[in-house]
Amino acid sequence: NCSTLSIAENNNLNNISIYPNPANDYTIINFGESDQEKIIILYDVTGRELRKINTNNSSVQIDRADLQSGVYFIRVLIENNTITRKIIFK
Repeated sequence: NCSTLSIAENNNLNNISIYPNPANDYTIINFGESDQEKIIILYDVTGRELRKINTNNSSVQIDRADLQSGVYFIRVLIENNTITRKIIFK
């Protein structure tokens, strides 16, 4: 007798898109159809947390505002899952 173990893949993180990247004035994070609670954290290259956004929206716009040109990291947390993506402001 064999038991089958299946692991459900979390598609919420696979559906994330970030555009434009590289960006000039803003970047948009699109979560597809997800209406789950999300935490978005923006870090600089030293790991310093610059912004934290809690949302249930299907997309979020991050304005450049006072950010210098350079590389930043966006960490998205949905449930117990995390993904980190690099963004560049020109």
